[in-house]
Amino acid sequence: MQRWLILAALAAMLAGCAGNRVGERQQARLELAESLAGEPVDSIWYQRLQNWEPLSEERLIIWTRVNEAWLLDVQRPCSELPWAQGISIPTMSRQIRANFDSVHVRNQRCRITRIREIDARELREGGDMRRIEQAQDEAGGT
Repeated sequence: MQRWLILAALAAMLAGCAGNRVGERQQARLELAESLAGEPVDSIWYQRLQNWEPLSEERLIIWTRVNEAWLLDVQRPCSELPWAQGISIPTMSRQIRANFDSVHVRNQRCRITRIREIDARELREGGDMRRIEQAQDEAGGT
């Protein structure tokens, strides 16, 4: 019985460590996206959603073309966003509008509150975790 408890405690600790690393990576990715984001725009036109990446409960990146990415802020709480397998952004036209359209995640509708273009090429290059960690180290002075 004691061995079972020790194994369960060890498994919980390891899961917590893995969760922290994922959280750190998401935080680093969010900081990178924020640093590459431009000024807010009212709306964007798109043909289709190419890809997406959750950054937190209130921010995500969408790609509308290979070299066109947007940082979306959504109204909190959008608690399902970090864990979602897919999203949709239903619109009547091919336009996504801030303060009007919503990101649909499982059974949640999360209103889009801000849209900012991201330098997609720089984001892709910055996706190399070694570069992100190096930037964090330099910022921290280590």
